[in-house]
Amino acid sequence: MNPNDLSPRHQVSRHLADNAAGATPRSMFRQLARTYGWPIGAAEPRAVEQPTRGEIADELREEAASYRRLARRARTNGGSTALKTAADHFDENARRIDPSSLKR
Repeated sequence: MNPNDLSPRHQVSRHLADNAAGATPRSMFRQLARTYGWPIGAAEPRAVEQPTRGEIADELREEAASYRRLARRARTNGGSTALKTAADHFDENARRIDPSSLKR
């Protein structure tokens, strides 16, 4: 069976099973790229940047604001109350993650 007939996921699995001893993730990727003709550079895994605590808190605040907008348009009092409660939980989590952030 031609290795290129396999899906990329299966190609990687087969390669890892055959050549995993002592290899680093970067060296395994480069070997896979050379073996199967994948472009090196464009598809190479990059380190994922983690969002800051402030950014996470801002996202939670935006979510809370969205829930409050939905609460204003709710058809029932129960629905409005539930949405406002969910918004309050998002604000609590934002405060816990970044105490210096302000409630909007």
